[in-house]
Amino acid sequence: MLAILHDLNLAAQYADRIVLLGGGRLVAEGTVDQVLVPEQIRALYDIDVTVMRHPRENRPLVVTL
Repeated sequence: MLAILHDLNLAAQYADRIVLLGGGRLVAEGTVDQVLVPEQIRALYDIDVTVMRHPRENRPLVVTL
């Protein structure tokens, strides 16, 4: 199934693999743990985030600083 989500935390919660697009181009592809890293998010969206483990799920949780 393909789902297009603009919320990184929803993508992290439901996806096995994700891609990040920027300017209509593929920026990153892989598992949620491979793709949702602070450096990648900062480079793409120009925001500072921390990525921690969700308290109830074994998934990343993206939090803006």
